[in-house]
Parts: sequence; structure tokens; C-alpha cells
Amino acid sequence: MLDGRGVDGVWEDVWSSAYGPVSFDTGLWPVAMYLLLLGMINLSRRPLMVSGGRDAAALALAIMGMLIVGPFDLFLPEASVLHYGPKAWVMVLTFYGLCVAMGILMLHPGW
Repeated sequence: MLDGRGVDGVWEDVWSSAYGPVSFDTGLWPVAMYLLLLGMINLSRRPLMVSGGRDAAALALAIMGMLIVGPFDLFLPEASVLHYGPKAWVMVLTFYGLCVAMGILMLHPGW
């Protein structure tokens, strides 16, 4: 409520932004699925131990939706999209995957 319009005013800004509701949904669906999966694991009768690497990989997949809508879309050079076409997105997502793989491999084994 920074400008006095309340919560409804904030949602109007989200829906009327340049990205629109499709990008908003694209960013939140992976996070919602991750949280739903965690909830289903916690509802089970038997405890389930998940390693840190697997949890980090699942979290990286959950965050990827927000990254595609946010920083990847904002900072992807327009010239590369014009030159490479859809291959530019493949290169960006491959780079993200390699960074995530490097981060998971560098995790402390006890994490």
C-alpha cells in the first residue's frame, strides 16, 4: 500500500504490466508445483529423506520459471534474438543448467 490504492491496485498493475498475466503465471507455476510436491511429501505417513543435491536441483527447476520471466527476458540482448532466433533461448537455458549443475556439484556433501 505504497500509494494508497491497496492490494487491488497492486494486482491491477501486475495484470496490466507489459508482460501480462501469462508471464505472471509462467513465473509462479513451477514454484507452486515445487511447494505442492513438498506438501505431498510432508503429508505421507513415512518420512522421506531427500539429499541436498536433489533438493537444490528441484529448487533450481522451481526458480527457473521466475528467471525466464524476469532477468533472462530483461537482459537477453535483442541482437542475439534477432541473429539466432529461438536458439538464443536455448543457449541461455543451457548456460543456466550448467551453472546449476556446477553449483550442485560444488555443494558440501552434508548440505
